[in-house]
Amino acid sequence: MNARLQQIDAWFEAAMDLSPEQRTQFLAQLRTTDANSAAEVARLLDALDQPSPLDGRTGMRLEPAFVTPHAPGDWINGYQLERHLGQGGMGEVWLARGVGGAGNLVALKLIRSELSTAVLGERLRRERDLLARVSHPNIAALIDSGISAEGEPYLVIEYVEGEPLLAAAAKRKLSLRERVEIMLALSDAVAAAQTQLVVHRDIKPANVLLTPTGQPKLLDFGIAKALDSQGFGASTTLTRAFGAALTPAYAAPEQRAGAAVSTATDVYSLGVLMTELLLGQRPSGESASRLAAQGQLAAGIGMTARELSRALRGDLDVLLAKALAEQPEQRYINAEQLASDLRAYLSGMPLRAQPESFRYRVRKLLHRHRAASAIVFVALIAIVGSALIAWQRSIESRREAARAQYVQRFIESVMASDLPGAVRDQALSTVELLARGSQAAIADTTADPDARLALLLSLSRIQIGHRAYQEADQLLLAAESVLPQTVAPSWQRVAIAADRTALAYLMAPSSTTRAALELHVAQAQAQGADPEWQSQALSALITAAIDDDSGDAARRYAEQLLALNLDEPQAKLTALTQSVAAFSFDQQYRPRALDLAQQAFALSQQQFGTQHAQTAYAAMRLGNVLRIKGDIDAAAAQLETAVDVARRTYPTGHPQLARILEELARVRMRQQRVDEGALLWREIYAMRVAHSGEGSFPASRAASFLASALSRQGKFTEAAELALGAHANLQREIGPYNAQTIDALSYAGNALLQLGQSERARALLPDVDAALPAQLEALSRWRFRELQLLHVQTYPSAEQAAPMQTLIALLAAETHAPRDTAHLLLNAASIALDNKLTGISAQALAAAQTRIAQDDSTKQSEVHTLLQLLLQGAPREQILAAREVVVKRRGERHHAVLSADSWLNR
Repeated sequence: MNARLQQIDAWFEAAMDLSPEQRTQFLAQLRTTDANSAAEVARLLDALDQPSPLDGRTGMRLEPAFVTPHAPGDWINGYQLERHLGQGGMGEVWLARGVGGAGNLVALKLIRSELSTAVLGERLRRERDLLARVSHPNIAALIDSGISAEGEPYLVIEYVEGEPLLAAAAKRKLSLRERVEIMLALSDAVAAAQTQLVVHRDIKPANVLLTPTGQPKLLDFGIAKALDSQGFGASTTLTRAFGAALTPAYAAPEQRAGAAVSTATDVYSLGVLMTELLLGQRPSGESASRLAAQGQLAAGIGMTARELSRALRGDLDVLLAKALAEQPEQRYINAEQLASDLRAYLSGMPLRAQPESFRYRVRKLLHRHRAASAIVFVALIAIVGSALIAWQRSIESRREAARAQYVQRFIESVMASDLPGAVRDQALSTVELLARGSQAAIADTTADPDARLALLLSLSRIQIGHRAYQEADQLLLAAESVLPQTVAPSWQRVAIAADRTALAYLMAPSSTTRAALELHVAQAQAQGADPEWQSQALSALITAAIDDDSGDAARRYAEQLLALNLDEPQAKLTALTQSVAAFSFDQQYRPRALDLAQQAFALSQQQFGTQHAQTAYAAMRLGNVLRIKGDIDAAAAQLETAVDVARRTYPTGHPQLARILEELARVRMRQQRVDEGALLWREIYAMRVAHSGEGSFPASRAASFLASALSRQGKFTEAAELALGAHANLQREIGPYNAQTIDALSYAGNALLQLGQSERARALLPDVDAALPAQLEALSRWRFRELQLLHVQTYPSAEQAAPMQTLIALLAAETHAPRDTAHLLLNAASIALDNKLTGISAQALAAAQTRIAQDDSTKQSEVHTLLQLLLQGAPREQILAAREVVVKRRGERHHAVLSADSWLNR
């Protein structure tokens, strides 16, 4: 085919899918440059609209679709056809099942015997040969090929269960990041083909399916072309006979012009596909961010036009512009280069498409580590920002300018290993950078004292955010030593003492350290402490008060925190979320907690958008309030959203991600979805161990909750082992009378009792009345009562009546934590009934009913119903039905179930 005919074919293919109006404009423009060629293209277009002599239909294309002669049940060389999937210009596709048996579903592609010309056979053979050379998880794999008994060439390809890409993205409301990840997977797939010297040449949405698991699959290498060693494709018999088969809207300019294709050809098509996936429209010459700002959003992307425009501006704009360059040499050379930049974008690394710039690379470095830990690099930026802006504006002395230079030099020296030219196998991790920065700040005793003090204090806050309490304390100790050389205000010394006391509490919670923290904070407030520091200190006090079950103190600190009227969005959000926790403590204050949680969630969405770590945490707090209020379904929906965002925005294993997962795990247990709850607690436990160590407080606390979930599953041996280990570690870390320690002891004792090891359980529980001082009992009365109930169960049955009677009387008089007290009373009623103490059981059940009425989040449970039926002597059928409900939700070893079994077997 000479160059002129090749060019006419290309123009005809470009015009073929245009609307009549667009064709008219296209031909008019072509006539101004080549009137003869325009006439030839117009003639071909006219012929296109004439009735087909082959099938009697209008609108025939050069590659017509034919009515299939096959039917379900037909066999093609060992493959039985099940369902017609579709057809294209060159053939048809069936869902088929191989002789191999059930589950061996494939897609069988064939053409009719009437069309089995050498040309068409070449096309199928080429697709077979090319697919055989390409192997990638995101490309539909070639399984078999051959010629049927009727002479029909066929290919057997992996059957992909999925939806067309664009429809699936809209339906599943995929986020911007998920869509970019899909394009990365497709680019990797195309790169794998290109390494085998194969280009696809027809990448478009119709040729990409998204599986139910979110994996994209690239289909139809039917017009793929083999490349020479220089990466350029030569014409084939098929191309010469039928013209350049392509989809004009996604074809590169050189394809439409009939020029040689190359690896850059597929890059262009990937760029068009990515633009449509992100924006819901194809490229139009404007940047992606500008199109997004005009409101051209991909359906369901979950962002406003402004948010999407901001997200696209910068790296994605540059990336798409390079992929869509008109000239192949101006694009990415191949799909591998495009994939490399997509991978760099997702990980926060510099793009090859961006101009070389030290400023750009440092900005990407900061952004990358901020993504790894929002707290760390936001704080580092704050150091540089506040130092440079505040100190450089104040140019009254060279000394102040020198402070700014010190901070800048410090940041550069710490990060030097991650900048271009560094000789390392890989970039330093956040933890390594923090450790390097902390040690450098502590060791640098020659720096300007005021600049060094600011740096030490900022780094200490960062380390606290990473739960690196020992490292934070070292930084504060260094800050104390440099303080006399600075012009810091008088309250700063007391504030540093308060920060160190707060660290001591975090490392080993006790009423003594909490009291000392209260004193230091009050002293700093009296000396006019900075509102930002007061906010952090009051937040720490709220956490301590909640840990000690002191709701009154937590609310008092929350009122002070809210009274600061902080303007900065991040500080205000922190104040709101901490106050939510304080007001959630007691039922009567929960309406206010809900209002504060809704304010925090709205503020976070407004300031940070829907896909942000801060929004995930605010959503978690709102879900927490809903759970405590008893609105479990609403809490579950809120927390599922929070976890989804958190998994996208927090690094794997981040403590805040674990914290958010904890709330969902609690809700799953309340929903009686025990298996899901146990899986979540197991994941949380692994995250805590990886981050803080096996015997640490976070890991031991998670182990305790996992033990409780395992007991609900009936896995008492593993539960007992975990709870015993957690109890020993928590005793060492936070003392024997902390609420977390008592919980672990309770879980261990209950698991041992379920295993029939009452003597071992009793050994855990010396005389609790004497062991727990009266002044500490008030801090966690219901937990103490739980230990007493556990202790009573270790007595022989004949000795349980008196202590049980006493305990039920104490629980009946209890006004604290109605829901938890009701739970204990129901357990006591079950145990008493199991031991034939019918009167005591009835007393406990009545007291539980009173507590349930006191708390609108507590409803009569299935346990309560079963106990009532047993005490009333209800018919056997009713008891059996109620028993099954308890077994389904609580397990066969629950006290109420054992009581029912005893009654049923009497």
